[in-house]
Amino acid sequence: MPLPYNAMGDPEKMHFLGTDGFSDKFPEASELIKGIKLDDKTYGELEDLIVNEYEEGQEGDAVDQWVKDNPKAFDSEITD
Repeated sequence: MPLPYNAMGDPEKMHFLGTDGFSDKFPEASELIKGIKLDDKTYGELEDLIVNEYEEGQEGDAVDQWVKDNPKAFDSEITD
């Protein structure tokens, strides 16, 4: 039986924040961030890697793996 609408609360959302001038100081990072497109499934996969698959302190490794597995999540190209 499906749960009533919003029975589990409001959906989670991801927000990117930066200080004033971030885009001017880090234009490449800003463009990359602007190009990120995550649907619920893709976001869930990222969260699962960070929280469940990798140990604390390995968050960067989890993100690296996720980016490798999901290159189409970005409108912009990721370079080293």
